Amino acid sequence: MPDLDVFIHGKLAGTITDANGSATFVYDEKYVAAQGTPLSLSTPLSLRPYEVGQWIDGLLPDNHQVREVWAARSGAASSEPINLLATDIGHDCAGAVQFVPAGTALPQRPSVTHELSEHDIATWVRQARQDWSTWGGEIIFGQFSLGGAQAKCALSREDDKWAMPHGERPTTHIIKPGLDDYDDAEVVEHVCLTAARRLGLDAAHTELAYFEDERVVVVTRFDRRQPMVGGPFQRVHQEDLCQALGIAPDRKYQSEGGPSPSQVSDLLWAESSDSHRDVRRFRDALIYNWAIAAPDAHAKNYSVLLEGRGVDLAPMYDVISYLPYLEGRPAWKLRTAMRIGKDYTLRKSDRLSAWERTASSLRLDAAECVERAENILRRVPTAISDTIDGLSAVDRASSVLPDLDRGAKRRSVGVLNELTWQQSAKPRRSPSRTSTRIRPRVMVCGAKTPTGTCGRRLVNLPCPLHPGSPGSQSVRATMSEQKSAAVREALDRERQDGSDW
Repeated sequence: MPDLDVFIHGKLAGTITDANGSATFVYDEKYVAAQGTPLSLSTPLSLRPYEVGQWIDGLLPDNHQVREVWAARSGAASSEPINLLATDIGHDCAGAVQFVPAGTALPQRPSVTHELSEHDIATWVRQARQDWSTWGGEIIFGQFSLGGAQAKCALSREDDKWAMPHGERPTTHIIKPGLDDYDDAEVVEHVCLTAARRLGLDAAHTELAYFEDERVVVVTRFDRRQPMVGGPFQRVHQEDLCQALGIAPDRKYQSEGGPSPSQVSDLLWAESSDSHRDVRRFRDALIYNWAIAAPDAHAKNYSVLLEGRGVDLAPMYDVISYLPYLEGRPAWKLRTAMRIGKDYTLRKSDRLSAWERTASSLRLDAAECVERAENILRRVPTAISDTIDGLSAVDRASSVLPDLDRGAKRRSVGVLNELTWQQSAKPRRSPSRTSTRIRPRVMVCGAKTPTGTCGRRLVNLPCPLHPGSPGSQSVRATMSEQKSAAVREALDRERQDGSDW
C-alpha cells in the first residue's frame, strides 16, 4: 500500500506508512517544532509513532459497499482507507486534513471549478434515492470524503452557484437527500437543528433546497470559514469524538463499547479551551436529543474543532427526532445513543435520578442539570412549532410534521408532569431528621384483551397500551390531586421566573 503525506492547513504534518496492515503516523519534525495543529487529540504532537488506522477509517463512509464503488470509480488499488485516501478522495476530508501519495506536492488552488447545473445535482439526488447503498453511484463524483451512514455529497457554493472543486479548493456545503425508510427525513433534520438554534443551542446551519423537484437539506460546513467576504474559503480542522478518543468508528454507540457521557466530559475538561462552556454545551446537546427523542446522538455525531492548541466543541449536527416515525409505538421504548443515568431507554431516562446521575458523571451540579433539562424540555414544543410555521407552504405540507409537532408537545407535557411529580415525592427531612416519602399505590391494568387480562403493574402512569383500563383510571384518580398541585406550583414558579438560560 502507498505511504501518505498528511497536510493540515496546507502544511506537511507527517507521513502515514502501512506495515502489515497497520497504518502508522509520524509527525514531521519541522511541524512539531512549529507547534502546528495536531492531527488528533489522540495523537498529541511528538516524534513517536501513532497507529491511526481507526482514525482514517472514520473519515470514510460506514458502508463498505459505498467504499467499493468509490474505489472502482477513483482507480484506487482497493477499498482500504489508505488506498482510497491516496486518490483525489483524500484532497477534501472532514477538517483541515488532506492526503497525497508520499513525495507528491499538495494540489494548488485552481482558478476555476467544475460548475454544476440544477439538473446535475437533481440527477445525483434521484440516483442516491434509488440506491442508498452507493451514495449516488457514478453521478457527481468529486474529490471529497465524508464519514457516516447517510448518503451525502460535498460541494462548494459561491454566489449561489454550485460547483465541484478540485485541487486545494475546499467544499463548503453538504447536500443530504434524507434517509431510506424515513419519509421526509431531510425536513425533520432541518426542523430539529433550526429549533435547536431557536433555543439558543449551538447547532449547524441548515436550509431546505430544491433541485428541480428533488428536495434536500443543505448543511453549511462548520469546518470551513470565509475570513473575508468574497474571499477564498479556508479549512478548519475537526475530528469526531470517536477519533478524538481513539475509538473505532464501528463502536460509536456506547452500548457497543463506544464513548460514554463521562468519557466525553473527561476529554472536554482536560482539553477544551473553555471546559466550563463546552461541558455545558455537551450537556445541553444530550438534553436536547433526549427531549426530542433523537436516538442517533452517538460519538461520531459530536466533534471538536482544533486549531493550534485551541480545542472547542463543534455545533450539533445530524439531529433527527424519531417522534414522527413511532407509528403508534410508545416513545418511552426508544433508546438513546448514550446512556442517561443508568439506562438507555427513554422510560428510564425520563427521571430526576437519571439526570442527577448524568450531572455527576459530567462533574456538574445536579440541581443545575435538572433545571436545565426541564427548561429545554419546556421550550422545545414552541421552538419546533415556530420552526414549522416558518417553512414554505410546500415544506410545511410534509406529512410527517404534524406527528413531530404533536409528539413534541405530548412528550414535553408528559415528561414535565412526571418530573414535577417526582420532585414532589422526593424524601424530605423532618425536624427529627427522619425521611418521609410519598409511596404511590401499585395498580394492575386489568384491561380485557383477546389473549386474557393485562397484568401490567402501574405505579404513577396509566398503561400505555390501555389508557382506559380500570387500573389506568385508578392511577389517574390517585395521582391527579398531587400532580395538579405540583404542576400549578411549578407553573407559578415559571411565571415568576420567566427567564431563559
